[in-house]
Amino acid sequence: MVAYLSKHISDFPVSPGALEYDGPTLVIVGTQSKFVDPNAYETMEQYFPNIKISEIDAGHWVQAEKPTEFLRALNKWITQTRA
Repeated sequence: MVAYLSKHISDFPVSPGALEYDGPTLVIVGTQSKFVDPNAYETMEQYFPNIKISEIDAGHWVQAEKPTEFLRALNKWITQTRA
């Protein structure tokens, strides 16, 4: 999967205006994951203006490593989004 993504990364639109989703978006990030760089958060916000990034002290598989914290973050976001 990583090899595929690396090979096709150039296919991703470089201009946020070319592809944008303005609906509510939640990204739950494991702070110990090497796949999501916090320096990319600003770029994510350009593509997803209504993004909420929730960080949890876990690796890449947050939902498996910290299921309670994962569900807590998800439930909080759903509740806030519905309000």
